[in-house]
Amino acid sequence: MARLGSFSETNGRPRNSEGNIHLVCPPLPHTLFEAMRLMDNPNLATQDRVVAMANKDPLVAVRLLKIVNSAYYGFASEVKDVDRAVRLLGPGSVAGIILGMNMVRLQATMEGPAGALYTRLIRHSLASAYLAEWLESELDPDNTNPLAFSFGLLSDFGRIALVFNYPETAVELFDEPESRTEDEWSAAERSAFGCNQRAAARILVEDLALPKRLVAFLKDREDQSTTAVIAEAADAAARAFGFWFHDPIDWSDCADLDVWDRLVAAFPYAAGERDELLERVEARRSEVERHVYQLLRRRTDRGPVPTARSRRPPDRERRAS
Repeated sequence: MARLGSFSETNGRPRNSEGNIHLVCPPLPHTLFEAMRLMDNPNLATQDRVVAMANKDPLVAVRLLKIVNSAYYGFASEVKDVDRAVRLLGPGSVAGIILGMNMVRLQATMEGPAGALYTRLIRHSLASAYLAEWLESELDPDNTNPLAFSFGLLSDFGRIALVFNYPETAVELFDEPESRTEDEWSAAERSAFGCNQRAAARILVEDLALPKRLVAFLKDREDQSTTAVIAEAADAAARAFGFWFHDPIDWSDCADLDVWDRLVAAFPYAAGERDELLERVEARRSEVERHVYQLLRRRTDRGPVPTARSRRPPDRERRAS
């Protein structure tokens, strides 16, 4: 765990000290950063690099073998080594699975009073990441630098840091779901913690080995790049599918958001009509639920559904293996 400083506190509530806000960064596994770098540049996600990354972390290697030997993939014979697992699933898919696994592993640091809050945060992050990657693969399939998965996965990073540093204060603020505007939530966070989630992210990301585009997104949530718009849409859909942290939304209200108009404007040919795009997104609900549920299971004989860019191997390949 990297200590980057500490808040001063009054009556149990963190306060800004002379305009300088300092936080302790949650312990992030080293393979999380490496997997992000590979997903940020798919040309680097070679077989050898992904195998080496997985083998450096014994927990990742063991979990990956459990996933590839799960009933979902249905390979005829047991896969016993990481090299073959990566060949069967594909380097990019394995990098995405490792990212999700590492976020789930952070649950061990949040077993105190804010444990339930953190579980909601992780559920929302996993659902947003899956939907963001799926949207990007649907709307921008020729993108040679896809990063929507990471945008979705770490969009809550500032709140993760606030909950990690001040769990009791976080429970007071976030325990009950409440409908507020983003500006209202920002003001409530500043009152409770001394900074909002955007400021918390800005403080911490400079010291983390994250891709530059992801750092820019986390530091400036007003980013209107196409990847940021995809992540915003994924966030809304995840909340509408039941994977909310503090602000649930009905699907009808989600469908009324202007982010869908911005997506159609950005990708007019791939998105099609607005209603058509919304229908395609809503059809992913059961896949998102299954993906999140299975990643969060600590012990299972079934693996998570593949990431949006991956697909099951053809039946003949499964039988031949």
